[in-house]
Amino acid sequence: MMLSNLGSALQARFRHTGSSTDLDDAITASRKAVAATPTDHPNHAGYLSNLGSALQARFRHTGSGTDLNEAVSVSREAVAITPADHSDRAAMLSNLGNALRTRFERTGSGTDLNEAVAVSREAVASTPTDHPNRARYLSNLGGMLANRFERNGSPTDLDDAVTVSREAVAATPTDHPNRARYLSNLGNALANRFERNGSPPDLDDAVTVSRKAVAATPTDHPDHAAHLSNLGNTLWTRFECTGADTDLDEAVQGWSRACASTVAPATTRLIAARQWARATAEQWGPAAAVEAYTAALNLLPLLAWRGIDHQDQQHLLQTHAATLARDGAACAIAAGRLDLALELLEQGRGVYWSQLLGTRTDLTALHQVAPHLAAQLVDCRAVLEQPTTEYASDPIPGAAEARMRAASRFDELVDQVRALPPTALFPNPDTFLNPPAIHTLLPDVNQDPIVIVNISRWRCDALNLTHHGITTVELPDLSEEQVIDEAIRYLEALQDFERSRQSTADRLILEMAITTGLEWLWEHITAPILDTLGHSSTPTGIWPRLWWCLTGALTMLPLHAAGHHQTTNNVYDRVVSSYTPTVRALNHVRTRPESSHPPQILIVALPNTPGQSQLPGTTAEHDLLCTALAPAQRTVLTDAQATRAALLAQIGQHRWLHASCHGTQNLATPTAGGLLPHDWNSAGLITITDLTGPDHTSGGEFAFLSACKTAMGGVTNPDEAITVAAAMQHVGWRHVIGTLWSVWDDSAAAVTHDLYPHLLSNGGLDPTNAAHALHHTIRKLRDAHPERPSTWAPFIHTGP
Repeated sequence: MMLSNLGSALQARFRHTGSSTDLDDAITASRKAVAATPTDHPNHAGYLSNLGSALQARFRHTGSGTDLNEAVSVSREAVAITPADHSDRAAMLSNLGNALRTRFERTGSGTDLNEAVAVSREAVASTPTDHPNRARYLSNLGGMLANRFERNGSPTDLDDAVTVSREAVAATPTDHPNRARYLSNLGNALANRFERNGSPPDLDDAVTVSRKAVAATPTDHPDHAAHLSNLGNTLWTRFECTGADTDLDEAVQGWSRACASTVAPATTRLIAARQWARATAEQWGPAAAVEAYTAALNLLPLLAWRGIDHQDQQHLLQTHAATLARDGAACAIAAGRLDLALELLEQGRGVYWSQLLGTRTDLTALHQVAPHLAAQLVDCRAVLEQPTTEYASDPIPGAAEARMRAASRFDELVDQVRALPPTALFPNPDTFLNPPAIHTLLPDVNQDPIVIVNISRWRCDALNLTHHGITTVELPDLSEEQVIDEAIRYLEALQDFERSRQSTADRLILEMAITTGLEWLWEHITAPILDTLGHSSTPTGIWPRLWWCLTGALTMLPLHAAGHHQTTNNVYDRVVSSYTPTVRALNHVRTRPESSHPPQILIVALPNTPGQSQLPGTTAEHDLLCTALAPAQRTVLTDAQATRAALLAQIGQHRWLHASCHGTQNLATPTAGGLLPHDWNSAGLITITDLTGPDHTSGGEFAFLSACKTAMGGVTNPDEAITVAAAMQHVGWRHVIGTLWSVWDDSAAAVTHDLYPHLLSNGGLDPTNAAHALHHTIRKLRDAHPERPSTWAPFIHTGP
């Protein structure tokens, strides 16, 4: 009982201060209370419910799905073991309802939402009208009914939400600490009803009660930001109806204050920042919104905290930050602040990979000046890189709690390192693990340009990065909607072909769809960029290079293959193309030391994979490489030898890799995509999570992923660039050849046959010119079959 009371007190203090330490300690104390109490003890259910409440609070604070699922589980157990006539049953029901509602908001499960409404109605019905907790149960029910209206559109739910929310406010004394929350919930319900029926009194009432909610909340309370944000939303709605500048000004000021709160959850602050940025850009132009977007992007380290599961990070980024970096960069470009545009793009894209590079930073110098700090960082890193998701092959019990502790300790250690005095061995401790300075990301004098094509709702541009600095190419005829439509059309054509019988007629339809798309990309994007850079004809000497760094839905499209291929008006006939997911990623592979792995190639050849179509071309690829390289230079895994365990054990032990097998991608959850080993049916895929695990911290020099979809990312948040090829690059593989979509077996064999003679040198492989080698190989294949882009357009090079 003392432990549970301590947990409740810590929870209460967290609700007033936002201290994550209090919340973690509350969960620890509540867990101990549950563990120390027999399951048949009369207080066991109450301790479970308290634990569930604390876990819910931590989910809202950090976004950890593990906490949320456990909150539902222990809250359900608490209800199940509580007698129907028990005085605490209503509280148990209400806690369960809150947990289910929160999970609905995370997953969209209608089943969870309906159950939340049902158990919350039961909590209200079983509570006397004069009970002090009844107002809380009513307000919770009102929020759930409003959620269900938003999902299903039932006017009855919406009217009931307003009614019970009013009742909750009416039943609460004006000095009660929860009254502000009930007022804010009522304001939201009234605003929802206005959106449905257009009644001005509802909207005016929503503004009035939302203002009261803000006024009743101390400015240092974690809920203050949420109440400010809700008021801002309501004022914005009224401004759109009436055009009253006073409403607009008050809304913007409220959102900016909510964003600046240091005690509110990161999600609350970021939601407010996004509203602030959008409203500012719409009303005063994109250039005016730079401050708001910069503030929003500065919150990303809090939103995607390394202490939560990777899948939870990706969900939060997808939900709250999917377009922030691109939109912020567009506003910075509009303001003429090109350095800031690049900084925002690097800050807000590829967050998953930035964290990986951060935890795997070279600690050699730190070991020499502060070995105790370096050793502790290594220990934290070992915990942070353990798989904890449902997609992990071997999840470790208790890993989620350990990860949070390790992440908090990691952050503390980084602060300690930055406080070290500068020395000759460690001259800049204050910049430890900070993002690289923008000037260090620009190409050197002898390096060709990097082109970032930024797609945003506000404007579309290309940022050209050279050793001289950053310039822009405006793309005024291009819009984000056009790019999304083109990506959808392209993906649907590919998917329709895969689902069909793949007849000759279907093949012609596919080729026509791809050809049309390549021509569209040329006219709208690549031609203006190449012309501006001076690449207006086919080179006669040394071919120029270009690194494409794409954003948004453009990451789905083969920009390197854009053009009219019956002429020389196309990218292949102007430049050698490479890709990089972010500029920092390219800088990373350019500056890392040469691989220490022995000069050997791992050849993976799977012509016959159980449950998959045959790939006879892989045998030809295998034979070519075995003929070209001596037995001492190669390790061969074919058919039943190429198990998941064998591949994972060998990939990190070779300097070169040729993987000729099936690949797949989960467009909704890209970390679940990967390569198919022979035993994939029983052992699972070799996923992106596997390839970036703690056993894969140093890559080789060259990897040819002769498999489908190895360079295809997800559609939910394409700026994260979660692909097999990107994973290989970020764990250290210098040159990676991958594919944007499914590839024909014979074309993969043809590319292999023509590519490797360009790379063979002195009895081994020299991938230094891998990009040029691939370019000339694909160009030859294109020249032979210009009408069949599906055979040559998917292959891309990533790397220096």
